[in-house]
Amino acid sequence: MKGLIKIFAALLILLMVSPFSVICQETDFSVTGRVIDNSTQQILSGVNISVAGSRMGTVTNQEGSFNIQLTNMPSVLYFSHIGYAIQVIQIDKNSSKDIVVNLQPETIEFNEITISSERIQKVTRGDSLYVADYEIIGDRMVLIAYPYKRPRLQRLYLANLTGDIISIRDIKHAGKEIQYPEKPFPIRSYFFKDCFNQVHLLTKDRVWQILVRQDEVFCLYPTRYEDFLGYLFPMKVELNGNLFYQVSTRVDNETCVIHSNSEKSSLKVVHDSIGASRYMFARNVSAPIIRKDSTIAIFDFFDNHIELFDSDGVSKTRIPIRFHLRKVSPFLQKEYYDLDYLNFQQELITDEITGISYAIWRNKRTGRFSLQQIDINTGDIIRVIEIPGYPNISKIHCNDNMVYFMYVTKNSPYYQTIYRMRI
Repeated sequence: MKGLIKIFAALLILLMVSPFSVICQETDFSVTGRVIDNSTQQILSGVNISVAGSRMGTVTNQEGSFNIQLTNMPSVLYFSHIGYAIQVIQIDKNSSKDIVVNLQPETIEFNEITISSERIQKVTRGDSLYVADYEIIGDRMVLIAYPYKRPRLQRLYLANLTGDIISIRDIKHAGKEIQYPEKPFPIRSYFFKDCFNQVHLLTKDRVWQILVRQDEVFCLYPTRYEDFLGYLFPMKVELNGNLFYQVSTRVDNETCVIHSNSEKSSLKVVHDSIGASRYMFARNVSAPIIRKDSTIAIFDFFDNHIELFDSDGVSKTRIPIRFHLRKVSPFLQKEYYDLDYLNFQQELITDEITGISYAIWRNKRTGRFSLQQIDINTGDIIRVIEIPGYPNISKIHCNDNMVYFMYVTKNSPYYQTIYRMRI
């Protein structure tokens, strides 16, 4: 009897709950519509649509149409697309269920930075689109981007250097944890530019060569990671058929050369006697290597010099440097100079067009970056370029006297985008 009573009680509860559940489902609001260019009235595909305060969202199809289910009223929809200003629309119970959204092409604006009289331009326009990585190929830029908080909706974009989108391709499983020689832990990477200046796309299982032809971007020649990591990835510089690569630990960085006849030889070892305790587990020893005309330059920040080698790996000269040092004043001990590991990033970037090299600095207190132009012939710093107003930037590139970098916005949605600044 008690068992029957429990069954009847359960049925009664089910009858009471089920109608209520149906009523709740019927309160869902389905919104459909189209997105068009406000100037040309052309339909826009691939427009990102997100619901404020949630992870809900969708993307317009090839016909510019969309359909989205809203569970809360009122709801705020964000419509964003590269090259267009973000459009915000509020939907309530009295709103039409079929809407037309007009996106306004975004005008590039230059913000005057009074601190340094430089101009900083936002390259990737539109909000809520997160740029995971980018690379520059000639006068074009390739980038991996996806809607905010929706990393599975990855796309490969081809754009010019001012951010105008030329072509788009859907991709899947982009990104791979890669162990770089100077880093103690793997870093998630999407693009890799090899020593031949060829850009590769890293995916879950394969590495693809990026090819740009007639304003289209292609992913060709898939390579296994065993082959990529074993041969192409470690190579830093190519010169006259000889390949230069490095092996790094917490106390040593060794540069080796593979000659055109396949013979290997050790070129230089940079040693940091206190590296293991200096950085703990934060990094390995860095010894930037760059190509300057027919010369290889290796920077030794611990013996305070640049050593120049010819294409065969023969040492030609050493140039003393001091720009990387800071004065250390121990309590009751004699002052001395040591590597400024707190602010100096021990990284160099080279402008592929002008050939100018810059050392990267980050002020630990403010988080702001600066570039210091190095005269390879003298080892002196001849110019300092501040990047004001954008702390904690990443992926710095120089191209034709323009510095590019990625930055995460301070306000919601916290998307990562690309800026550039004339230097």
